[in-house]
Amino acid sequence: MPVLSVDVFEEKATGTANKLMQKPFGLMLEALDDLQRNEVYVNTGSSPRNALWGELMSIRARKLGTSGAVLNGYVRDTKAVLNMNFPAFCWGSYAQDSAPRHKVVDFRIPIEIGSARVRPGDFLFGDVDGVCVIPVEAATEAFTKALEKARGEKLVRKALEEGISAVDAFEKHGIMQKGTKDRNNNHDPHRSFRQGDSPYRSHGSNCRTHGEKIERRGCDANSDRSQTSGTGEADAA
Repeated sequence: MPVLSVDVFEEKATGTANKLMQKPFGLMLEALDDLQRNEVYVNTGSSPRNALWGELMSIRARKLGTSGAVLNGYVRDTKAVLNMNFPAFCWGSYAQDSAPRHKVVDFRIPIEIGSARVRPGDFLFGDVDGVCVIPVEAATEAFTKALEKARGEKLVRKALEEGISAVDAFEKHGIMQKGTKDRNNNHDPHRSFRQGDSPYRSHGSNCRTHGEKIERRGCDANSDRSQTSGTGEADAA
């Protein structure tokens, strides 16, 4: 579920024509309560002056059967979120509360994080290397090719473990060549949140929004505001 937020500078603004500015958190609580089973909460739009997610939001989201959260910003209550094993992809840990600094102004609308556009219904996949968004119309192709690539890489790994040279292994199985060819054709059914767009750290494990089984993984609890590494996976918006 894509969620759009903005910067604010007081919890309840006065003298405003926008009634939403008089409401703490804006529509954040409504967005949280609107989460459906296996959905992923994806939030962007505001400056990184505060945490966008925390323990209480994780508790509510888990109660609703939500698969996880992807934040273009920070998470607070890090130890609690880690202990819950709730998948929360973010920049790192930061204790600042959001009430006087951030409001959600809309949700279930298309958003962009870096160069990646996320729409309701798109798939998200994340692990220690980052988060990838897969347009729903390209999902079958993307997952099919990903499985093919994974099978091929297993053959290369086996060959390398048996002592074959890297040159001979890749000449025989063509994994690197195939990947390069696909990129040169500019046909990339997935769009990634790369480190150049936004740094992501995962607090938790895996998540997806279209009902796949969630496999849990542990992750490193040591975090600061500058970290870009993490562990976890995610599945859709």
